Amino acid sequence: MPRGYPDYFGQSIIPRYGSAKKQDGLVSSIAHGSSKWVLNISTKGIIHGGYVAFSNVSDPQYVTIIVFVDLVNVMGFGLHNIMHYFNTIETLVPVFPVIYDTAGNEYCIGLHGELPFESQYGVSVSNQTGSTINLSAMLYYSEIT
Repeated sequence: MPRGYPDYFGQSIIPRYGSAKKQDGLVSSIAHGSSKWVLNISTKGIIHGGYVAFSNVSDPQYVTIIVFVDLVNVMGFGLHNIMHYFNTIETLVPVFPVIYDTAGNEYCIGLHGELPFESQYGVSVSNQTGSTINLSAMLYYSEIT
């Protein structure tokens, strides 16, 4: 006997989520003067959450993070501005601060969950600090069919 929501019109109005998946960061360091994709998913899905952590950042003013949803830049900011964005418009941005340690040169941004995307979700990082920065990243998401 069939179970679940009736499929009267050939397609259910309730999206079908796949199991949660994990993507680790695509790079572990970024040299001075370069930009790289740190996270990049090409499918239809929903974000459950994640993070991008930085170390060996001598000057956060010269590290730029850009969050793309469906090839559209939804937020670009300097790492030094993360506290400003969070303190002023925290509900409107897809990121939040986790670690902001200027003495130890370590920073971490969290990626909000429950953000749907139709074709791609990505995070790009640009380094203009004058030295190589180290980073780690992880993202949990589900595909929607």
